[in-house]
Amino acid sequence: MEEKRMKRIAFWGRFMGILTMIVGCLSAIGGLFCFVVGAIPGIMSVITGYFIYKSGSEAALYLRTKEEGRIEGILDYYSKYLFLQGLLVIIAVVLFIIMFLIMGAVVMSGFHHVMSLR
Repeated sequence: MEEKRMKRIAFWGRFMGILTMIVGCLSAIGGLFCFVVGAIPGIMSVITGYFIYKSGSEAALYLRTKEEGRIEGILDYYSKYLFLQGLLVIIAVVLFIIMFLIMGAVVMSGFHHVMSLR
């Protein structure tokens, strides 16, 4: 049963890691045309794709060598992936709240301006 899961992690980890890195590169290049900061999401995708790829690579090495230390490598790269994804979600939520507050202030100031014209 463990080997079946490791094969799945080895294949899908490497496949999705490569795919995520390619999409991240394209996103970073596209973001550069808009603004330098626009490349940051693409760069973060490349980094998370690398962590997933390395997790899959460690699983493939475990299948070949049966070294228990490879399991630690799988978990290490996967934990880095989860940590980075968690940070990105927290940053996105904070930015969304800030954007929502700013838009609310703009709408309210416009509403106050319209009401003062009457």
